[in-house]
Amino acid sequence: MNASNPWRRFAVPALALLLLSALPLGAAQFNIVNTDGAGEGLNDPTPVAPVGGNPGTTRGQQVLNVYNAAAAFWGDLIESDVVVNIEAAVNPLTCTTTGATLASAGALTVWSDFTNTDFADTWYPQALANKLFGSDLDPGFNDLAFRANTNIVNGPSAGCPFKFYLGLDGNTPVGETDLFTVMLHEVAHGLGFANFVNESTGANLSNQTDVYSQFTRDNTLGQTWAQINPTNTGNAAIAASALRCDQITWSGQYV
Repeated sequence: MNASNPWRRFAVPALALLLLSALPLGAAQFNIVNTDGAGEGLNDPTPVAPVGGNPGTTRGQQVLNVYNAAAAFWGDLIESDVVVNIEAAVNPLTCTTTGATLASAGALTVWSDFTNTDFADTWYPQALANKLFGSDLDPGFNDLAFRANTNIVNGPSAGCPFKFYLGLDGNTPVGETDLFTVMLHEVAHGLGFANFVNESTGANLSNQTDVYSQFTRDNTLGQTWAQINPTNTGNAAIAASALRCDQITWSGQYV
């Protein structure tokens, strides 16, 4: 519980794996916050040739250009009067000869029971909570984090035979993975397209459901996850539901 207001705030401990000018209607301002150190990740000075509409001449600048392009794409899709700050980096993640974690992303903080919320006793990721509230609930703190896998940015190698395409034209070569597309997907999780449920045990985050679970419907049971387990009384039912992938649907008005 915040001492300064009655709204509930919770710092999310882990990430999900895999211009103050007027903005046009239907737009939001996204800001990339570079958290890499000098000479690494987004600041990697390794010389590279421009590729696929990406004019960067260092590896770090090319990756940063992709991050900014993906952030701008999301900014054109959603509406919010509050800047969305993405804590961004390039970090070593799992990579072997048979598989890899491409990237990870997730909300850094969640909120509930703030003004203008649609559901009581329900966690909202900070970017969505800020949008509904109309101003920044946690000024000075970033809203979500995104990390691309260093091994794949720098790849391929003998131990990690995968490589990100850093172009911006969508013409991904065979055998490479488009970083722009990966970031679009992962940032969606940080914006709210993810639950805060332990799907192995069915337990909610801090004994409370989340907004994504309000629309995650189990067709076998005919209920949403929030209806099945509003607190932590239906953990076993949620854990079983998580295994019925072909019976899980989105029940919201928009897809």
